Amino acid sequence: MDRSELFRATWQELQAQGDPGPVLRSLEECWSEDHRLYHNLEHLDFCLAELEGVRDQMDRPAEVFFAAFVHDVVYDPRRGDNENRSVEWALRVLEEAQVPAEARERIAWLVLATRQDRIPAELDAQLLMDADLSILGHPLDEYADYERRIRKEYRHLPRILYRAGRARVLKRLLKRHAIFLSETFRERYEDAARSNLKRTLASLKSLRGRIGL
Repeated sequence: MDRSELFRATWQELQAQGDPGPVLRSLEECWSEDHRLYHNLEHLDFCLAELEGVRDQMDRPAEVFFAAFVHDVVYDPRRGDNENRSVEWALRVLEEAQVPAEARERIAWLVLATRQDRIPAELDAQLLMDADLSILGHPLDEYADYERRIRKEYRHLPRILYRAGRARVLKRLLKRHAIFLSETFRERYEDAARSNLKRTLASLKSLRGRIGL
């Protein structure tokens, strides 16, 4: 199912009112902003494809997929509140479409889960979080391209500050009992992700060691 078909099917499953076409166009414009070198439509489609493969494990798939569509609809690498602002964007759309409050609240909660700052017990949230991180466990050439794109998105940061910040992110992920929370993603990507992250972290440390970071 392509992106348009999937969005329309999700819209219908949520019992959203109105034409989903303008919403999808607005969403795609947001994901296509010039400063997005990784968090763009390619990343969105990547997440959606990963989620399609585990749809049968979801309790409420329409909410998971809508959350995936909007999880980085607002993205500014200079700010730290992108998920909150993406939730605000989503809630405006969902309220206008008369989606029931329970579904709106759950979508908001799912989007906030992609901050990766907590470990939810619910499988729907785990699957969304894992899909968002699944690039970490892909082959080295794909993972290396991801790292390059992330660095370009943060090109406003001096190299030293970027390396230090990136190292903190990778260390936090490696300290988890498991990077991937769901059994399916863990079995598929955990070992490769740990190898990729450790390789990158070692590289960052070797470059930063002489300045004591």
